[in-house]
Amino acid sequence: CGGCTASCSAGGFTDFNIRRMHTSFQRGQYEGLDDKLRNCMLCGKCLLVCPRGVNLRSLIINMRRILAGVDVVTWRPPREDRIEKQLAKQSEKNKRI
Repeated sequence: CGGCTASCSAGGFTDFNIRRMHTSFQRGQYEGLDDKLRNCMLCGKCLLVCPRGVNLRSLIINMRRILAGVDVVTWRPPREDRIEKQLAKQSEKNKRI
């Protein structure tokens, strides 16, 4: 519908157009796309106006990761419980030494 593009703060100051960039990404036209994606401030206005509830912030972050060469499918953000488990394992190893 274009609500995301119309409400975008970055679009008011740059040539940022998430619909156009997503189409280019889907077509495999990656040249210059990473620089344009950096214009997004991740403010979330697009999330507020989307009638379908599309999480464009997540989409932009994942497109940035893919363009940077990160495997988005297997990548998991660090969680508190995982970090605590790692710290506990490390402290056990240190006690044995």
